[in-house]
Formats: sequence, C-alpha cells, structure tokens
Amino acid sequence: MMRNPFRVGNPFYLCIAPVVWSIHFLCCYLLASLACGLVSAETAVRGIAVVTAIALGLLGYVAWTCNRHRTQRRQVALPSKTDPASADLTTRVTIGLCALSALTLLWVAYPSLVLPACVA
Repeated sequence: MMRNPFRVGNPFYLCIAPVVWSIHFLCCYLLASLACGLVSAETAVRGIAVVTAIALGLLGYVAWTCNRHRTQRRQVALPSKTDPASADLTTRVTIGLCALSALTLLWVAYPSLVLPACVA
C-alpha cells in the first residue's frame, strides 16, 4: 500500500513552502517582463498582487494545518509509525519555512507593487 506523501509530519511536507516561493518568484518576474512588452503595467501589478495573495493563502493554510496537527498530537496520543519527536520537529520546521517563505514573498512582491514596472 502506498503512503500519502502529503500527510502532515512527512518530510515531503517540508518542500511545499520553498516550492510555493519559487513558483511565486517565477510568476512575479514573468509578469514584470511581460509588462515591458505585451501587457500594461497596471495589468502586471494586478497579476502580481493576485499571485502574491494566492501564495500567501496557500502558505497560511499549510502552516495552519501543521499547527493544528501539532496541537492535536499533544492533546491526544495519535497512533503513528514515526517517532513523535521527529514528527513534531518536522511540523515546527515546516511552520518556520512557511513563515520565512511568506516574508520572502512579500520581499519579492513589494518592489514590483511600488516601483514602475518598465522604465523606457
């Protein structure tokens, strides 16, 4: 039987935040480069704002899920095949990565929302 790789506590869950950040980074620079040639700067800024909101929502959901899982684990002794200390560490690191990725999302999106998209 195949195990679910998206189960909270699985080390695969650690990769979600950096992957969301990298996709956001790619989309921001893609939209900024499109603003110089194909679409208006206003459309690109709106697109970057939408992509940032979606990415922040996804990171918030992942962090909330990990936190909920961690508190449930403490309240009730959930049966698990993994070491509880290891699973708790994985969820803490995932929450930290989500927070760090959220800060970097804002760091990448801020200049594109404040500065002009393409100066000719």
